[in-house]
Amino acid sequence: MMALTWSLVVGGSLLWNQRLVQQKILGDARLEADTIINKDLAYRRWATMHGGVYVHPTTKTPPNPWLNHPKRDVVTTDGDRLTLMNPAYMTRQMMAMFSEQYGVKGHITSLKLKNPVNIPDAWERDALQQFQQGVQSVSQKTLIDDKPYLRLILPMFMEQGCLTCHADTGIPVGDVRGGISAAVPLLRHELVAADSLKGLRLAHVGIWLLGLSLMAGGNVLYQRQQSTIKVTEGALASSQVRFAALTQASPTGVFQTDPTGSVIFVNEQWCIMTGLTPEQASGSGWAQVLHPDDRERIPNVWLQSVKEQRPFRSEFRFMRPDGKVIWVYIQSSVMKDVKGAVIGYVGTVTDISEHKEVEQTLQAAKELAEDANRAKSEFLANISHELRTPLNAVMGGAQLLDLTNLNPEQREYLDMVNAGVIQELALVSDLLDLTVIEAGGVQIEKNPFLLRSMLGDLIMQRQDICAAKGLQLALEVTQDSPEALLGDSRRFKQALDILVNNAIKFTDQGKITITVQPTKREGERIGLSVRVTDTGIGIPAELHEQIFTPFKQADMSHTRRHGGTGLGLSICRRLAIAMGGEVRVESSVGSGSSFYLELPFELDLQNQAAVTPTTSKDNDRIPGHASAADQNNPQSADSSPRCKPGTK
Repeated sequence: MMALTWSLVVGGSLLWNQRLVQQKILGDARLEADTIINKDLAYRRWATMHGGVYVHPTTKTPPNPWLNHPKRDVVTTDGDRLTLMNPAYMTRQMMAMFSEQYGVKGHITSLKLKNPVNIPDAWERDALQQFQQGVQSVSQKTLIDDKPYLRLILPMFMEQGCLTCHADTGIPVGDVRGGISAAVPLLRHELVAADSLKGLRLAHVGIWLLGLSLMAGGNVLYQRQQSTIKVTEGALASSQVRFAALTQASPTGVFQTDPTGSVIFVNEQWCIMTGLTPEQASGSGWAQVLHPDDRERIPNVWLQSVKEQRPFRSEFRFMRPDGKVIWVYIQSSVMKDVKGAVIGYVGTVTDISEHKEVEQTLQAAKELAEDANRAKSEFLANISHELRTPLNAVMGGAQLLDLTNLNPEQREYLDMVNAGVIQELALVSDLLDLTVIEAGGVQIEKNPFLLRSMLGDLIMQRQDICAAKGLQLALEVTQDSPEALLGDSRRFKQALDILVNNAIKFTDQGKITITVQPTKREGERIGLSVRVTDTGIGIPAELHEQIFTPFKQADMSHTRRHGGTGLGLSICRRLAIAMGGEVRVESSVGSGSSFYLELPFELDLQNQAAVTPTTSKDNDRIPGHASAADQNNPQSADSSPRCKPGTK
């Protein structure tokens, strides 16, 4: 009955683990397809932002007959003929190149299309209809050319830049324009899984046989307790015969030792595995086939377990006489007589070389993914630097043009150029910051600074934009807040500036409040909590984490109305983490938002005493900062039509 139960347990474990491996195959393929599609979406978005790309027409890139654009074909001043490659055209060619190199089949499609190449098949059509109902993605395992693939399709949304060529579709900005699909071949994933399954089955067989042998040994021990010493000796001899028969039939290596740990028996499979004879393995002779890197460690660990009379488990390498190296997993159990005295140890040795090869393959895949991530960061850094150079040239030219006599219409055009350049430079700066932070290149400094002075500078810098929107900006610093601190004031101000800018951007009327108060103090360390509260549009609860993801906003339609790239909050959170703190949000739609920036600092005890007597005077110099008299007369702090910071 016990053997049947044990067999069912081991068999159930094997089936469960095989199921997990199959799920991992689909999970890895889904992750690969998702990454590829998001790469295509990023390329498409980049091309959309710049209105497409002009290239020399060739047989591979002929003029797009389906592109209705007045400047589809142009001739440069030096006579070069160029044709406009729109985002969809560019995406299809990149998909084809990627498919040739990696076998991943990509397709861009839509229910409202111009180019017949983009016509959806039945599966894609059904997925596009599901997107219209709010579904975020559709995937399916299928056969393509009698080979297994995982298909995944993600929605593609209409963006402002798309209207240049696709306004006639009638699809508004932000609605589903179509979809991008990828079909990832499952064969290589299944090959890796097959190797893993071999090791998994072999390990379960070894465990199953070990359990049966231990059950048999337990039964022998029980019988010995019921007999006299003579009968016990006979039963022991009989059990040894049975044990030898079992071990000879075992597909795993089996060994037995005396109470001191010296080998007295190895089965045939152990000899096949190591290349030694039973005579060569006896005593401590088995150690001669240990790999040189394990030859000193393993015998010491084995003898220590014998000394402590406990089971032994380890992974190490055997180097056979023929030079072949195999990885093995060894586990042993203590054998005791009816009186509880240790009479030896028995164990199994399982070849796990295939399992180790799978581990190395997975490690190589992990390193490949890390290399890809580093390449992405390098690309962002390079493209940011490349963008900054022409932008600086444009800005310089605009400044020179501003020195000339311009009529009102020309002045309006120049202002438009300046606004666009400033916005693009902000994007490039955010990209550079994000790249440096993700690469672990941000260095947190520890310098002395004055808290209220730094906050005053921030308030001064935001007065004009607040006044232009008719907003109140209040600063509230509790009386128990320290003044002189040690920390990275530049990074602190950068993170706080992002939160304040965000609040101003998404608040059309009402008030923005910056509240500063200490949290807990331990010796010379103190925690500081800065809360930025606004009366803006608010954020749905389910999107509180998404807004901290690069290039993500709670509602992408706000990008068109308020501007921005979705990088600010991502940079803010990474800066907070680098400084040992955190950023979190509390918000609901229509009720405004509260962002909490919590950071640790050290007290600047040398300067604290010096600034304390003049703190109130310094506070009075902060624009709108309420003094003690102002707090008794609230109207005095809110009388200015501009930004209205105050304290408490």
